[in-house]
Amino acid sequence: MNNLVNRILVVEDELSHAKAIKRYLLAYADQFEVSVADSLQECRHQISTFCPDILLLDLNLPDGQAIEYLKSTDDKRSYPVLIMTAQGSEELAVEAIKAGALDYIVKTPETFSAMPRIVERSLREWSALQDRQRADAEAGQARQEWETTFDAMSEVITIHDKQMRIVRANAAAYHMTGATPGELIGQRCCEALWSKTSICSECPQVQTIWDGKSHCGMVHHQHNERIFEVTTTPFPASSDLEYYIHVARDITTQKKYEKQLEFQATHDLLTGLTNRVLLKDRLDQAISYAKRSGRYVALVLLDLDRFKVVNDTLGHALGDELLCHVAIRLKKAVRDTDTVARFGGDEFVVMLTQVCDKNDVMAVFDNISEALTAPYELGARRFNLSASFGVSLYPDHSDDSDTLIRYADIAMYQAKKSGNSCAIYTSDMGLEGVDTLELENDLHQAVEHHQLSLHYQPKVNLRTGQIAGCEALLRWQHPQRGMIPPAKFIPIAEQTGLIVPIGRWVIEEACRQSLSWLAAGLPPIRIAVNLSARQFRLGDLAETVKEILDQFGVSSDLLELELTESMIMDDPERARKTLHELKHLGLHLSLDDFGTGYSSLNYLRRFPVDSLKIDQSFIHDVTTDPSGASVVASIVDIAHNLNLNAIAEGVETRDQLEFLVANDCDAVQGYLFSKPLPVPEFTALLAEEKCWFAVAD
Repeated sequence: MNNLVNRILVVEDELSHAKAIKRYLLAYADQFEVSVADSLQECRHQISTFCPDILLLDLNLPDGQAIEYLKSTDDKRSYPVLIMTAQGSEELAVEAIKAGALDYIVKTPETFSAMPRIVERSLREWSALQDRQRADAEAGQARQEWETTFDAMSEVITIHDKQMRIVRANAAAYHMTGATPGELIGQRCCEALWSKTSICSECPQVQTIWDGKSHCGMVHHQHNERIFEVTTTPFPASSDLEYYIHVARDITTQKKYEKQLEFQATHDLLTGLTNRVLLKDRLDQAISYAKRSGRYVALVLLDLDRFKVVNDTLGHALGDELLCHVAIRLKKAVRDTDTVARFGGDEFVVMLTQVCDKNDVMAVFDNISEALTAPYELGARRFNLSASFGVSLYPDHSDDSDTLIRYADIAMYQAKKSGNSCAIYTSDMGLEGVDTLELENDLHQAVEHHQLSLHYQPKVNLRTGQIAGCEALLRWQHPQRGMIPPAKFIPIAEQTGLIVPIGRWVIEEACRQSLSWLAAGLPPIRIAVNLSARQFRLGDLAETVKEILDQFGVSSDLLELELTESMIMDDPERARKTLHELKHLGLHLSLDDFGTGYSSLNYLRRFPVDSLKIDQSFIHDVTTDPSGASVVASIVDIAHNLNLNAIAEGVETRDQLEFLVANDCDAVQGYLFSKPLPVPEFTALLAEEKCWFAVAD
């Protein structure tokens, strides 16, 4: 017994019996408190005032029978009832129990003296009974909730036995199959759900049955061409029964978007041709094959002559249409084993593989030249185009893909400069490298003599119409050459390793500028800094950034690091570790130029990034190209589904802005709002606290 006081109500009209029972109870334990009633009426009164923990009720009382009393009162009483009688029978005992009594006692001197132990035992039994009833109620509630959840799930869920026969299915399963419970239950899972007549050994259900572990895989529905991600997990029902729960999630739309993004990552959006990334990959493979077979690989890089005049005079739409026609002609002019790529603008590359003789290159070149120079008819207009060609060869010029591309580019510019239609690379064309070497030396001086500066381009929040942050962009004001484009000196800095000290300076300068704006009373904004591939590969990147933040006392929330897909996909596991280290500092991380690299959604959800920046190549034609618009909308949806912000860069027109607002993009940057500005001009822009456009309620 516990130390709590147990209130015992004895209802007995025989005074001697009542006194005897009370005496034995009080003599047994201090925690017993006993009250006596001599009628049912008094019993009712004391139940409400005394609040007994147990009721000892005589069978026959002056104003009624105990069994009838029990039948007429609430069956959800909170205390046990023991029926007492002078003479008992089995039939009477059964009737008492049915009426709600916990037990039945025949009054004798022996039972009176044993009453304390009877009460203790009854209280224990009652407590155990109450616990069981509560547990049963909770189990019933839990089962009801499980049943409701089971049927409410959008995924197709079935439970099947070891023979793969369905024993239970949710509403989604019936909806997908169109079957009734009678038609679905008992059917084999593969046949009923996926319309497959044979069982595949790679099926997750089969693998789980074999080894008892959970398995996940993809299943293609045989009839409706939809793709499902399926997971099968052991679902033990009892020691001698084995069941398996089979969950199928429709990922058709997700796979469609992934396929679109993968295509966009390796192909030119306008023409559908291979892009630079995929060409380089194929070139590496072609060189490896040529090394084994002793054959040549040729790169033909071509640039359309005077295309800019056509574009500027007749508009981008007609210019794009013309580029598409050029792409079609190039593909028809080469062999099936060759690759045609577009590098951007009016620059195309043809990779010729399995070349046995150098003369074969010139034969294909003649086909290409003839195809391109034939007149073009677009609507009512007729055009004639020419092109300048540059050629590089493996193994004559290099066995490195990047070098071969660069040599073909040098040869093309040599052909354009000399007025010839074609030039094959020679080593003396590399004299232009002298200029690069001088620029490299000057870049060392630029770092030492503080010739570098940061310009800032605003990022505009599409919810508020106001500046929500900015991107810091590196500029080099050369004392003799003037402003040098980043595209010209950043690759040199990357190749020479200068990008590491320059990158550190950029982060330091961004932190210094952040403090300056705060000191001037301007609102705090996050500054985004671009990381280079070389910086990102450093093992102490997070440590370096923390050191800079501590040095300047800048909140990590005010610094954003932008990195490209190619940087993280070079070594995904190492990249994930580095990103988690940076995220641990409280930094905002952004994936730049999203859609132009190789990253997959599977990897993306594992990286702790905060934002996706949609590359400007997707934004350019978003209002004129339905396919491009679909891709941009898909990227925004993917970002939001992964709880990431979507930021569009390169926004130049109001139509582009309206499209992005309509598709729930979070922020934008581009020349529509502002070009990158030096510090004084950007500071003035911040001070205006300008709202760039009206925000809908």
